[in-house]
Amino acid sequence: MSMCVQEGYTHEGTKSIQVVYLKNGSLFTTGFSRMSERQYALWDGVSNYSPVVELMHLSRTHRK
Repeated sequence: MSMCVQEGYTHEGTKSIQVVYLKNGSLFTTGFSRMSERQYALWDGVSNYSPVVELMHLSRTHRK
């Protein structure tokens, strides 16, 4: 049986996010903003899952 221990808000976009659990208990996530801008963040997974680094936006690339 599985149960949710804690949940919270991460990236606000509708596309899926990916998360990597780090050895020190932190979480590294990649996702999208509401405007579909790529983002990444580092979260404190030990105390309260608050962002250690604010959400960072990656530059958009336009392909022809």
